[in-house]
Amino acid sequence: MKLNTKLGLVTCLAFATFSNANFASNYEMQNYNYDSNSSSRPMLKFKNERLELLEETRINRAKSKIKRYEDRIDIRINTRELPPGAYTVWMMTFDNPEACSDLDCGEDDIFLDMLTADRRLNRDQIEAAQISGFWVTGGIAGSDGRAYFAETIEIGNLPGRLLFGPSDGNYFENPQGADIMFQIRYHGNPAWGMPEQLGLQISTFKGYCDQFNQDNLNLKGKPVGCYEPQFSMHSKQHEIELYLYW
Repeated sequence: MKLNTKLGLVTCLAFATFSNANFASNYEMQNYNYDSNSSSRPMLKFKNERLELLEETRINRAKSKIKRYEDRIDIRINTRELPPGAYTVWMMTFDNPEACSDLDCGEDDIFLDMLTADRRLNRDQIEAAQISGFWVTGGIAGSDGRAYFAETIEIGNLPGRLLFGPSDGNYFENPQGADIMFQIRYHGNPAWGMPEQLGLQISTFKGYCDQFNQDNLNLKGKPVGCYEPQFSMHSKQHEIELYLYW
């Protein structure tokens, strides 16, 4: 059974039943430039502070945009409704999306059990689908809950820490054909006046995660620190389907 933590074929087929006018409104296709290497996707709610999975709910006027090249990918994320605080952005690339379970890439290709806070990596699927996860950028969401992130990722030149990847060491080798997921990770209130701690908050997976929310317990009964409130998914196959439909 597929978890509803990603954009899948069901979502695309559901949208395809709408009229052209509604389709254009929901996907903001009036801004679509008919370039098969460019795509814009809505930011979706992902988890709450207790690490519970949320319904796939689109955040109004929040989106991620990518531009694919042969040797790199340009990333722009403009979002809102974030808890004010420090954030990192993590990118999961599925270089061989045809090997994803049900031909629909997502977190259940990365982890063996999505329902536990202590998740183990699904090494077989990581190898088969050539999945890599790594830091992209970081920043601050203000009191209005808005944040903007931008970066360029080049083949062979990852910008930050690698979380996991295939054993052959080929991380993100298919910018024009990979499925791509972005996750925005919350790291608590910015550590203003403490540059070292603030640097960890916006550049590492566990940066400052044990310094807050000590009274808030997750599903495993452990204090919650960092979590991922939002994500987006760019599927190359779905981009082609949307383009052909339009």
